[in-house]
Amino acid sequence: VGWRHLFHCFYAGTARTGLLPPCFQSRLPCFASAVLANAAYGRPSVKAELQALGGVELILTQCQIDRQSPLAREWALWGVRNLCEGNEAAQVGNHA
Repeated sequence: VGWRHLFHCFYAGTARTGLLPPCFQSRLPCFASAVLANAAYGRPSVKAELQALGGVELILTQCQIDRQSPLAREWALWGVRNLCEGNEAAQVGNHA
């Protein structure tokens, strides 16, 4: 599964439609945040594409405590860092 496919599943809320196994549904935010955060690390083209798709906002929504998936917040913070590093457009967009 590529990061683009995972992003679209996460963004579209595929986990809520029952298309994924129940054991994966509760872990999707953590798993998706981890994949997107790592995909953006040091890759300007991925950062630009994620920003164009609304990925910065999506990752920011995960920056809260989730008792079912406590690492989701940590991965989301890593993702925000990776998406904003060296990406002035993402930094400006998040301050607006």
